[in-house]
Amino acid sequence: MQTFAGLWLICALALLPGFGWAVETTLEVGYQLSHSDNSNRSSVDPISEWIQEPNASVTVNHEGPNISANGAYRFARIFYEENSRDEEPNHSGKVNLTWHALPNRLDFVVQNTTTMNTINSARANSPENRQLTNTFSAGPTVLWRGFRPGDETRLNYRYTVNTNDRTNTDSVRQSTSIDYIVPLSPRRSVTTTLQYEDVDFDNDLSPDYEFVSGVLRYNASGDDLDINLSGGWKFIDRADDFDDLDGFITDSSLTWKLSAVSSWSFGYRRDAGDRSTQTRRGIPEFGEEFRDRTDINELFVYNNFTSTYSRSFGRTDFSLSGFYRDIDYEEDIESDEESWGGAILVSRQLTRSISARLRGSAERIDFVDENREDDIYRYDFELNWNAARRLRLALGTSYEDRESDNLGADYDEFVYYIGLYYMVLGPGR
Repeated sequence: MQTFAGLWLICALALLPGFGWAVETTLEVGYQLSHSDNSNRSSVDPISEWIQEPNASVTVNHEGPNISANGAYRFARIFYEENSRDEEPNHSGKVNLTWHALPNRLDFVVQNTTTMNTINSARANSPENRQLTNTFSAGPTVLWRGFRPGDETRLNYRYTVNTNDRTNTDSVRQSTSIDYIVPLSPRRSVTTTLQYEDVDFDNDLSPDYEFVSGVLRYNASGDDLDINLSGGWKFIDRADDFDDLDGFITDSSLTWKLSAVSSWSFGYRRDAGDRSTQTRRGIPEFGEEFRDRTDINELFVYNNFTSTYSRSFGRTDFSLSGFYRDIDYEEDIESDEESWGGAILVSRQLTRSISARLRGSAERIDFVDENREDDIYRYDFELNWNAARRLRLALGTSYEDRESDNLGADYDEFVYYIGLYYMVLGPGR
């Protein structure tokens, strides 16, 4: 299964030292016991229960003349005391592997990313409304010199497989792109990128599509300011007589280095994507309802603004962030969303062996076509104690409150937990 591609890949990298490769590997195994007063996140029939989560975290890192590899994965299973639902996976991570087959001429790249995502943002983020999403990609990169001395050209091909364990939205994507890089100075460059991608959905009811895009990007890194500006155009050709789509795209950021211990960053991204996370696999169980809110794999255009201020005060790290995001579906699909909010994070090293972290956030989601607004408030607090060189103890609590114009989506949940972790491989702490 593609879901386990990250596991096989990171395990293979962890075994490379046995073949003479200098790979830095860590392995930490753990067990977390938590109690939730509303594990199903329901306002009607909340379930109060204990939850067990055995887990293992693996990291690898290697930089050599022929192989570059890095990755971090966390593998876990969740077991519910009341047997209110089946045990479920809770994996996440990313791993990258690059083989320099012909240094500075030909690379082969393999990547795998696993995340746990919310299926339907209009519903409570309950276990039934989450799924594992896995993205595996592989392909070559050919490099050669450009028209001028110092210029570089890269031709990339990637074969990508996206899988979802609950929604019927798996796809295969084949992408070819060419980058022409012009260095203006050791810290500044201009890159022109042309890309073609073909998207083939497993579900026959989903309209396949292909797109062509062109982007011009400027990168500059300075003592006080890092700049990443881009702008381009994307044209999407859809099958089955669905309307085509074209428009401006960008992925830009700016980081202002206020001092040696503080910075302020801004980001803006505009692009088009596809999603129908509301289309479930199979046949509903008795009493269950599949509420599809979009056409299958419908296209949407999104804008995303972010801003983050970070500062260190001795042994204390502080950050304050905010965002605005809007999603506009095509084909008159009534699932448009606007959301905005902010978050605060404070972490501090209390002693040499004890650290603390406090996070809080607030978010409003406006479901435009439903004339509905949801407010979501979260906080979590955690204490970590390095009891020994390889032994760590974690204590924490979290709270989430969702207030909605739709009474069925209201809920609040309070969780407290304890975790015990042992580092099997690695230098310890």
